[in-house]
Amino acid sequence: MLAQQGIASRLVLLNTQHAGRVDLEIPVRQAFNHAILAVDLDGEAEPIYCDPTMKGASLGDIGPQDADRDVLLVDAAGKTEWRRTPPKGFGTIETEFDLAAEPGGLSGWVTVRFGGLMAVGMRERFAGQDRQQIRKFLSGSMIGPQFLPRRSTLS
Repeated sequence: MLAQQGIASRLVLLNTQHAGRVDLEIPVRQAFNHAILAVDLDGEAEPIYCDPTMKGASLGDIGPQDADRDVLLVDAAGKTEWRRTPPKGFGTIETEFDLAAEPGGLSGWVTVRFGGLMAVGMRERFAGQDRQQIRKFLSGSMIGPQFLPRRSTLS
């Protein structure tokens, strides 16, 4: 599908187990247990890696099992090239509180921003949920009882 849109990509073979070690001198089929994509964008020196098996992931999202690994890139003609995927963290969670103490509790807003793999996980976690279900989850577990009471006045 990418080729139909004029976007070059290559198959990426890798080992996701342990340290992902592969013998670079004699790579055998059994050394690899996963495949992702390397997308070659014009003007970019390095390919952008993406894992189409990660539900909800965006271009450039790879999991920790794909990151910082020696990988074998294979193009449509069968030409191969060794590369290393970039290291990736688990992502970020930023929480901003705009709260006021009132008799019997707190009121106000809590803004939570997820980045990287945390955003992928949260998109998947909240898919199909309405605003009230998301609020309940965030006020009860993500933000936690140390910040907000179970009966939150957030609206």
